[in-house]
Amino acid sequence: ADEELHHFRAHDCPLAMLKFDPSGLLLLTAAVDGHNINIFQVEAKGGREPRSPRHLYKLVRGLTSTTILDMAVSSDSRWVAVTSKSSTVHLYPINPDGTPASVDTHVPASAPAALAYPSAASSLPLPAGPTTLFAATRIRTREAACSSSTAKLCLHSVAGRCSSSAAGSLLLVASGDGRVARYRLAPRVRVDAETHRELLQLEAESEGSFVLSWEASWTEKRHSSEGLQCW
Repeated sequence: ADEELHHFRAHDCPLAMLKFDPSGLLLLTAAVDGHNINIFQVEAKGGREPRSPRHLYKLVRGLTSTTILDMAVSSDSRWVAVTSKSSTVHLYPINPDGTPASVDTHVPASAPAALAYPSAASSLPLPAGPTTLFAATRIRTREAACSSSTAKLCLHSVAGRCSSSAAGSLLLVASGDGRVARYRLAPRVRVDAETHRELLQLEAESEGSFVLSWEASWTEKRHSSEGLQCW
C-alpha cells in the first residue's frame, strides 16, 4: 500500500487540488494559479509494470488567476465541472479514452452506453500530446462562491433517458452557507451554417435551488465544516 506507482510533473507550478474520476483511472489536477486543469489516464499495478500516465486533456479555465474550489466528473466520465472563486462553473465534454468529444459520443440519442478505457496493449493510436479544450458552457451562479471559499460540485449521469428534453447529467452546486443549485445538462446538436457539420452544443438548464439545512442559526463556518463535509 505504501509503494509508489507513478511520479510525474502535472503542472509547472505547485498543485492545489487532485481528484479521481469514479473509475479511478482518470486523475484531474489543478495548480495554484487556476489557469488550466490537466487530466491524466493512470493505471494501477497489476501483474505487470503500469505504463506511465498519459496526458489526455488540458482544460482551459482562463488567463486570470483564481483558486479552484472543486472539480467533479460525471459517473460515465463524459463531463467535467470546475468551480472557482470567480463565481463561475466551467463544464467540459471529455471521453475516458482521450478521443475528441462529439455528437456521436455525447448526445444521448446517439451516444454509446459505455466507453472503454484502453489498456496498455490497446491498438488505438495515441495522440502526440494532450487535447486542449475550452469550456462547452459556463454557469455564473452565486452558489459557486462564498466568503468562506467553500463550494462543492456533484455530477450525476441520468441513465435510461435518451430524449433531448431529459438528456444529459445533473449538476449540483453547493455553497458554504448550505444552498444548493440544480442544473440539467442538455447536450444538443448544432449545425454549422457554413460547413453544415454537426457540432456538439451544451445547455445548462436551471432547475431551481434548495437549502441543504433548515437551521437558520447555523453560521457560514459551521455550514462549511459540517454541511459540506460529507458531500
